[in-house]
Amino acid sequence: MVKRIDQKHKNSKKTRLKVSIVIVNWNGRKYLEKCLSSAYAQTYQNFEIVFVDNGSSDGSVAFVAQSFPETNIIENKENLGFAEGNNVGIRASNGEYLATLNNDTEVDQRWLEELVKAAEQDKCIGSCASKMVRYDDCSIIDSTGIRLYSTGAVEDRGGGERDNGRYDKVEEVFGACAGAALYRMKMLDDIGLFPCHYFASYEDVDLAWRAKYAGWKCLYVPQAVVYHVRFASQRRLLAEKKSFLSQKLRNQLWYQIKYLPTEYLIRNLSYLVKLYVRYIMTAIRNDLCNLKKTVTLLPSVLTERYQFHYYNELHKKEIYKWLERHQSDPE
Repeated sequence: MVKRIDQKHKNSKKTRLKVSIVIVNWNGRKYLEKCLSSAYAQTYQNFEIVFVDNGSSDGSVAFVAQSFPETNIIENKENLGFAEGNNVGIRASNGEYLATLNNDTEVDQRWLEELVKAAEQDKCIGSCASKMVRYDDCSIIDSTGIRLYSTGAVEDRGGGERDNGRYDKVEEVFGACAGAALYRMKMLDDIGLFPCHYFASYEDVDLAWRAKYAGWKCLYVPQAVVYHVRFASQRRLLAEKKSFLSQKLRNQLWYQIKYLPTEYLIRNLSYLVKLYVRYIMTAIRNDLCNLKKTVTLLPSVLTERYQFHYYNELHKKEIYKWLERHQSDPE
């Protein structure tokens, strides 16, 4: 029997929990035992888990319902993607904070405690990034937050590097990798949720841009350690969904077009044109329907850019600071 979240309970201040952990799953049954066991073994216990299943066919829902009956389960009839899957979970959540956690992770016992402790230091902290390391080799960094370059390109900070102590300091970063992040619900109420049309890539980057423009901080918390099987879901998407690679390129273009300040957009025009051509060629090879849809959506993206920049002038100096930190693109 699937446990549903009572909306009256969700809106009751007396019963409101501190944290809601949302785990989105699509045919990830083999990862769920370690993921959920570690999540429930936290030293910080004031939380609920909302498990959002995106139309799995591998018995994931039945396994969670039987093995972790305290879990709130939401079943989607189809794969809505990581972005909208999380949004569904967020809308059903009851916490003051919202933690997103990939299904292919295992978290340290103090993971949630360290994130909440960091977020409570300052009401301007809207999100916290975990120290994510590779599951099969924990001496290799997976992500310590989002690093932004002057072209608007991004990468996982420290991704692929040896964990030699360089990322052991608490510090502000541009944004958090949503594979293991903590978000203040007040910030999400302020800036909105993940963009559902991104499906499953760069949705956390889009959110990070909006948070920075709205004046929210993101803090990297190295004590919040997560072990991650990198690209587990994306490999399945690439195998089953030919358009996924072109969608990733499209999403990168969309957030750059929407959020780069005008002077940076002009400065990087040749770079963006090359990226657009690369996207078109990839889409032609893999998914013409997606290309047509993207072309029809471009005017609305440009309209979004105009509206966003018209109403968000206040924190542009903060954006410039992050754009100037790293001049060259990730290799």
